[in-house]
Amino acid sequence: MPLPFLGKDLSPVLFYDMGNVFASPADLFPSLFRWSQPNLTECRTLPSPATCNPIFNYASHAVGGGIRYRTPIGPVRFDVGYNLNPPTFPLGIQTPPSASPPTFQVLHRVNFYFSIGQTF
Repeated sequence: MPLPFLGKDLSPVLFYDMGNVFASPADLFPSLFRWSQPNLTECRTLPSPATCNPIFNYASHAVGGGIRYRTPIGPVRFDVGYNLNPPTFPLGIQTPPSASPPTFQVLHRVNFYFSIGQTF
């Protein structure tokens, strides 16, 4: 779809993305339709590392938009995505546990992407 005054080389896009990388093929189908991370509250309070499931065995969802600019060497892309269900994972878990409590990290909801060339 050409934009007014910009021609056919610049085009807007909207996207919805869903996916993840699973530890084993057996995790794919049970996790594909799971919306959120199991034991999420345990990962944030983290009384014990055993109660937190840092494995991202659910499908992460993102929506966003971007701009594509067509050049002779391939497209230049700039996208902004909003993660609907970012994962939480523990940092600094030590065995045996230390006196300082471990912390957790939540991935950002808003992410920026820039790329040059074809995706595949």
